[in-house]
Amino acid sequence: MTRRELAALLVAVPTVAQTAASSEPATPPAAPGDQLASAMDDLRQAAAQLDKVKLDVTTEPAFHFKA
Repeated sequence: MTRRELAALLVAVPTVAQTAASSEPATPPAAPGDQLASAMDDLRQAAAQLDKVKLDVTTEPAFHFKA
């Protein structure tokens, strides 16, 4: 990929995203309680997905903390 192709791609992506966003029908904003319930549900789902992943105790972290 050349620099010109990369530049053309970077210019095209926001345009496509903007076009896609403008084509969707406008929905009224959700109530704060609904947003909170949705966020908490997303967190529960993410936690459930993380519980499915089993790591060996000897697995090392990607970085080390140094004091």
